[in-house]
Amino acid sequence: MNFLLLFLCAFIGVSSEKLPKELERTVSSAQLFETDSMESIIREIGPHTLVFIDIDDTLIDFDTHLGCKTWRTRIKESPLRNHHDTLTFYIAKQIKMGPVDPKMPKWVKELQARGHFLFPMTAREKDCWYDLDGILGNDEFTYRALLAAGMNFAETPLPHYARYLNQENFYRGIYFSKHPIDSEKMKGETIKEILSPLLVLPAHLRPEIEVFIIDDRKNQCESVLAELKSMGIPCRGYWYRGAEKNHAEFDFAVSLIQLRALLFDQRVLSNQEARDELAARGDLQEEELTQEILRRLPVVEALREKSCQSVW
Repeated sequence: MNFLLLFLCAFIGVSSEKLPKELERTVSSAQLFETDSMESIIREIGPHTLVFIDIDDTLIDFDTHLGCKTWRTRIKESPLRNHHDTLTFYIAKQIKMGPVDPKMPKWVKELQARGHFLFPMTAREKDCWYDLDGILGNDEFTYRALLAAGMNFAETPLPHYARYLNQENFYRGIYFSKHPIDSEKMKGETIKEILSPLLVLPAHLRPEIEVFIIDDRKNQCESVLAELKSMGIPCRGYWYRGAEKNHAEFDFAVSLIQLRALLFDQRVLSNQEARDELAARGDLQEEELTQEILRRLPVVEALREKSCQSVW
């Protein structure tokens, strides 16, 4: 570890022994770390750590370019933007997601066996998908998506102070968000609602805890750090970028070939299969593919009904 980092650790009162060995760099403050190594975070979990970990693009992700974080961003910037919510819902129901880090199912089981407290926290709602409301059973679908990826968070032990926590949006080991349509609720607000009851307990009942927030979105980590700082609860944020690393070679045209195959032929193409199909079609451009999909999108009107059942 270089001299400057050691000096900073000493100056802000953070032990250098606590820093992840594979930490890439700190961001904004000594409490927020950026890394694409989940293992470096797992090693830091201690007996009093309460871990909240994001689901999409942190625990699980698509192997395909279709559906991944970069794809969702590009769709919002394309002529398909008005169909973002319906398309993402349909894709999630038709294509099984896997762990961002292949070792994560093993680590989850080991942490559970050792009695650690690791809970997914998602911006998903129990009965909504983005701004599509009335999606009954989204909580169970989310649980099963994680289960299909090899992680059963219903088996995570509850801390002794769980009875004091706000569990209104807790389901089978997962914390969900709750916010009005057309708005986003930051996870700092959600965690504050969950943990606030601890602050009114008599001193002898207040548990010794340190919170970890692990999320692929920097602003979500920052919101949690800010709220818990105001509450006097120690917290460390990890801006996890493993999914971005996995999709470093993202190709929007390839993802459009995959979308076209899924929507109109009910085929799930791997990235390589989609590349081969794109190459076979010659000089086909992204704009042409987008317009072709838009022309045939009346079928999307039925996607919400078709998505009631997963195919995986």
